[in-house]
Amino acid sequence: MAAATPNPRVIRSRVADQILADLRRRILRGELADGTKLPAERDLAATYGVSGATIREAVRVLSATGLLDVRHGSGSYVRANVGALIATLLVSVVEMEPTSLIDLLDVAQALNARAAQLAAERATAEELVALRAAENVPDTQVDEVIGGLKRFFTTLWAAAHNPLLTALTRFLMDIQLGIALELSGGRVDLWQTAARELAGKRSALVDALEARNPEAAAALIAAYHAHLISMIESLPKTIELKIKDPEMTEFLSSFVVALASADARKVVSVGGTVICTTDRGLDHDTSCKATT
Repeated sequence: MAAATPNPRVIRSRVADQILADLRRRILRGELADGTKLPAERDLAATYGVSGATIREAVRVLSATGLLDVRHGSGSYVRANVGALIATLLVSVVEMEPTSLIDLLDVAQALNARAAQLAAERATAEELVALRAAENVPDTQVDEVIGGLKRFFTTLWAAAHNPLLTALTRFLMDIQLGIALELSGGRVDLWQTAARELAGKRSALVDALEARNPEAAAALIAAYHAHLISMIESLPKTIELKIKDPEMTEFLSSFVVALASADARKVVSVGGTVICTTDRGLDHDTSCKATT
């Protein structure tokens, strides 16, 4: 009996898997740094001794997993960013499992509480000084409030000295802020109220960190989030768009997809609110105003 002829597609797929594994390893080890442009398809094909179709298959998978940003007409760029990888994974979770805003806030509270506990134990004197300075959030404009809140919590996460925790909490906060923009309609007075009402809790949190009291710090984060949920539920638009409404879940999914997008900048418009994102997360720079 004659031996079966190997299927060319199967052979190409196996070779593509090997190239995929090699490129993935080089990206994750930093041999191909974040932002690096990959060689042209024909050059990669020559390097690996394969066809252009095999290279395209490997690039397609790397793009789908968030490790490459394929820009049509420009080329493929390495996207070795922890936050982007986490976002890509969480997109699948949010799209497969209906996720409410309360679910999001519950996870954010747990992670921020742990960050506060670690910061109480690990923060340096310089980091505590930086936290004290960041507790005062400017509130003249909405983008100032967003920027101030991100600075405070980014400083807190850095003081925890846990990179994975930082990546997770940053991503979740970007989603929280995006939804807050939607529910508030971007009204400055509502953001001013939020910044001022929570100012005391931010100050008390820094007190607990300075006292090296992880239990008190975690309890203050819980109180902070409880107050935050209460404020969100009291927003006028929440009366129309219930916090557990399917439309809220759809918005949450859309915003997560935007944050995980490989585009350098993407604009999301939901309910008339324009929200700008970058590959680093929510953009609170007013230059990102756009119409859709």
